[in-house]
Amino acid sequence: MRYLLPAILLAACLAAPALAQKAPPARPTASPSPGQMMDIVANSTMYDGKAHTYQMKGKVKITLPQFSVTCDEATVYANEAENEITKVVFSGNVEAKKGTDSFRATRITYLVAERRLTAEGTTRTRLKLPAEGPVQGP
Repeated sequence: MRYLLPAILLAACLAAPALAQKAPPARPTASPSPGQMMDIVANSTMYDGKAHTYQMKGKVKITLPQFSVTCDEATVYANEAENEITKVVFSGNVEAKKGTDSFRATRITYLVAERRLTAEGTTRTRLKLPAEGPVQGP
């Protein structure tokens, strides 16, 4: 089944009246930053209104404009007002991909505001180098 994050997690400039209800809509949508959509597919999703989190389990695939991630589990954290996603923690067989570049780890944390991925556990990074001649030393 395909899930999108709820409207309650839209960035402040996109916040909907549903934010005041603090309950996820039937077909959730959201944005990790203004104007960007986060598409999530998982075997199950759990929403915790007190902790302001969504936890996805089983064959998780999250697609953002910047990259996509596959993993066993993911937790999306929102701020207290639930109008902004602050971070996403991916765990278990994590692979983040952008084009031909990939980043694998046991656990990856994505800090949304900083656009920073931090890997923990055994990591493997694969990058495509520019084709503009050999690399020159200092």
